[in-house]
Amino acid sequence: MATIFTHPIIPISAAIGLGTQVITMRLLLVACIASVLPDIDVIGFKLNIPYSSDFGHRGFTHSLAFALLVGFIGMFFALGMHTTRLTCFIVLTLATASHGLIDACTSGGLGIALLWPFDNHRYFFDWRPI
Repeated sequence: MATIFTHPIIPISAAIGLGTQVITMRLLLVACIASVLPDIDVIGFKLNIPYSSDFGHRGFTHSLAFALLVGFIGMFFALGMHTTRLTCFIVLTLATASHGLIDACTSGGLGIALLWPFDNHRYFFDWRPI
């Protein structure tokens, strides 16, 4: 099941594979947070935002555009994470994007707005092992 405990597996696995010379411990911590950040959209339930809205659950925060935005913002904090801007951008973008991709492997909800704002369609992968 895709949860706040399982989404960080992607950045943790990358850190293990690439080592702390590439993904520093600070960057890894921020990447783990970035991997669960898309679920911040659950606040929409309390605000009565419809699930099917662009700003509802699994909407824009699960998109690749949002992942790029997180990576871009993270670049400005690369020095504090003891890494380069490019490494920070790539790691944070992939960590955030992995959330939507993992959720697209589930069969719950209405799907994932991966291509928002260019396409409002919500996607699931054909193969849904989760």
